[in-house]
Amino acid sequence: MVLVYVGAGFLVILLVVLTAMHLAGRRLPEEHRAIVEADIPSRAERVWKMIEDWSAYPQWVKGVSKVEPISTGGKGDKGVSFRQRMGRQWVVIDVEIAEPPRRLVHVIRDEKGPFSGRWEYIIEPRGEGCRLLMTETGRVRSPVARFMMTHLIGYDYFMKKFVGALRNRLVRPGPGS
Repeated sequence: MVLVYVGAGFLVILLVVLTAMHLAGRRLPEEHRAIVEADIPSRAERVWKMIEDWSAYPQWVKGVSKVEPISTGGKGDKGVSFRQRMGRQWVVIDVEIAEPPRRLVHVIRDEKGPFSGRWEYIIEPRGEGCRLLMTETGRVRSPVARFMMTHLIGYDYFMKKFVGALRNRLVRPGPGS
């Protein structure tokens, strides 16, 4: 009987926490902008090649398990589309702008999903390396997810993971790099 009360108490606390997160998240804006800047110890052309080759993401971007082409063309060409699986979710991404080896813009096409937006990559040569500026302009529809991204995780979390994975891949190249 004690386990029933403990279990019920846990469920009540969980419901109260989720409700509070939902209510607080509703007060936060759906749209956000996050920026990550990083010095990369590799030439701009090599960094460009890694970022524009989305078909290789499952090999080095943690969380991306599969990528499938939707439209034809070169991997970094404007107008190319691909589907990317992250966890249980598929995300359709369009290449909106491709200016090798300096600027690339990926846009999430699915406006009805839990999140949408665009990632802009600006690569600036710096001596023997380069500077990568990533800007995410996005929308998070779920109030609970907005609360978590604002107060617990940070909107720049996935960009920081991407930059870390990019650095690791450039230092320890694997197949196809």
